[in-house]
Amino acid sequence: MKPVRIDWELKKLIEENALALSTTDDKGNPHCIAVGYVKVVSRNNS
Repeated sequence: MKPVRIDWELKKLIEENALALSTTDDKGNPHCIAVGYVKVVSRNNS
């Protein structure tokens, strides 16, 4: 996968808000998988 360039506005949005990943079932009911806060690091950091 190719790295994505993230400008400072997007970095601020990502780091200052909780991130949630979810799916829906066949009836459209949501199922939350994960919630957390993330930090954007440079491509040289692991």
